[in-house]
Amino acid sequence: MNINILINKKIYLTPYNDVSINLEKNLEQKNISISGYIDKNKTGHNIFKESEILDYDYIIVASPNYWIEITKNIKNKIKIILFFSKLYNYMEYIQSLKEEIKYEKYDICFMPHNKAHALDLIPIIKQLQKTTTFNISFVDITKRYRDEGAKKEILQSNIHYIHIDILRLNLVIPKMFICMNTWDKNIAKPLIEYYNKINVITVGIIEGITDFTDVDYISKRNVYQNVHYVFSTGKNDLQYLNKKNCFIVGIPKMLKLWNKNKIFPKKIVIVINLSFLGLTYNDYGSIWLNEVINTCNELNLDYIISKHPNDKTDTKNFNVTDKTIYEILDEGSLLVSRFSTTILESIALGKPAVYFKPQPEKTTLYDNNFGAFSIAYNKEELKEKILYELEHKDNVRERANKFLDLQCNINEQIKPEVLATEYIREIIEVEEKK
Repeated sequence: MNINILINKKIYLTPYNDVSINLEKNLEQKNISISGYIDKNKTGHNIFKESEILDYDYIIVASPNYWIEITKNIKNKIKIILFFSKLYNYMEYIQSLKEEIKYEKYDICFMPHNKAHALDLIPIIKQLQKTTTFNISFVDITKRYRDEGAKKEILQSNIHYIHIDILRLNLVIPKMFICMNTWDKNIAKPLIEYYNKINVITVGIIEGITDFTDVDYISKRNVYQNVHYVFSTGKNDLQYLNKKNCFIVGIPKMLKLWNKNKIFPKKIVIVINLSFLGLTYNDYGSIWLNEVINTCNELNLDYIISKHPNDKTDTKNFNVTDKTIYEILDEGSLLVSRFSTTILESIALGKPAVYFKPQPEKTTLYDNNFGAFSIAYNKEELKEKILYELEHKDNVRERANKFLDLQCNINEQIKPEVLATEYIREIIEVEEKK
């Protein structure tokens, strides 16, 4: 929109937050002044309740996650301006969302939070497109969540997608809603709760190895407990779920790794997976990383660090790769990681792994792994286990078969995307008969 229309106008910003404060400073640089802030929860100089504002030209809503709730109470929508990194006229923004809608009715909407989710969902969607007539769409949450690579994969897949705000505004109400992170408080959880109330079928697809007890997490996520149906990765998940509404499908990418030719580099390279986030011991990441790096140096082994985008560990003095974990697993000789699905991905690829368990970590899910990989509890054990796994690197898949079957359904002859497609079709048929 043309920002000059705001010059010499009576403008209020809402709510009072860091975003709106910074926006006011930016507007001042363009000779645009504001009359104050509107916030129902905060008080202070120049902060008003909505009922106190009787006259204005524009209200600028500076809250990407809560703008829908805020604008519901503003009667004159023509006077609303939305701020999502730049300014949008409210009515024009709503119209632009409507223009994204391709189908009169949407059967299934898939919502990935990150690149890994998108890569797992693409084979399922393509199988559905091949074998059904369902109207299917991806849901892009990048601008309301954060960019973790999902949008790039969606675009490359050429699968139709819609903006998350289209669902949040009820411009589209699908027959079935599917996602892999069901506990995200800002987007997934509220949407699932709402859909459960209005009889939209909700499905959670387990994204990988999952600690259902949340023993090491800051907050209790109650993973996959808030959806009607769950597609699990393997038999091990069933003990934590309602078996009646749970279907084992496996993980599409795991099967691809299992069938992929493994190639070891001529010179040994240790892949370090740094992934400390949402945990009661996030600050232990630096200690853990230094112990791994020191061990590699003592063994005179090269290493490469892969860091989760949301891990806050200070790595400014280390060389962290921009490559994906899958690329460096291909290039590496052995993986060292804390509790993570990456361990399963490494052994599925036929590359050995050492689970270096941080001292505060309480989960026991990997303790009985039937010799699929080694576990180290301290630096001396880490050195010993790295050497052991490198010596036995040629039979990783044989050692890992039983564990991966329990966790990922690896011995199932039917592909995960085919199983998922059949279950989706069956669920919709059953629900439509109710």
